[in-house]
Amino acid sequence: MKYMEKLKKDALRLALWYIVVIIISFAGGYIVGPDYPVRTMAIVAIISNIAFVVYYSFWAMFLKDFKERYESNESMPKGIRSGFIRKGLLAALFITVVIAILYLSILSDNNAVSDVSKLRIIERVDKSVTALAIVLTACAYFMFNKMTDKNSFMHTITVILGILTIMYVVYAVFSTSMDDIFSFILIVVEYVMQFVFFRKIHKGYEFTDPHK
Repeated sequence: MKYMEKLKKDALRLALWYIVVIIISFAGGYIVGPDYPVRTMAIVAIISNIAFVVYYSFWAMFLKDFKERYESNESMPKGIRSGFIRKGLLAALFITVVIAILYLSILSDNNAVSDVSKLRIIERVDKSVTALAIVLTACAYFMFNKMTDKNSFMHTITVILGILTIMYVVYAVFSTSMDDIFSFILIVVEYVMQFVFFRKIHKGYEFTDPHK
């Protein structure tokens, strides 16, 4: 049962930390505008990156304990059993740390023109890595779905979470702004669903093996 207890703690930690990620992301988006100094933007980006690094770390821990808890479950998808999703998130974590260091280099550069150019390039890479990590979490939700009873609430919520997460990535890529009401509603709904998902695991929800 030790892995179940660890999984419960992981789930609660993820649910609570996602609040921090959302607050920092929205605060950064509303506080920093195009007219703000490049260094101010870099500082906000570093803070955001730190939040995501912790978030990816918690996800990696959750997936590790999930695999160990349900090692004997025949329905566990290969992406979780092989650690593919976890390794992908750890890679995103590492790259995000590197990106944060690059943002730090901007703070020590006195050439404002060079700073603007570097900032735009780093931002593109940063957003791409974040989008990839979010897609990996969406894949995780669809994989969790394979280990739930088709008539259960958790079966439904994993599908919804996977779809909402993909929608967020698509919208972020093709929208010129993430500050409108649609993105706000999308993120709030996704957060509420994710909080419910992790809270149920924290309360002791057991994934099933439909093959048995």
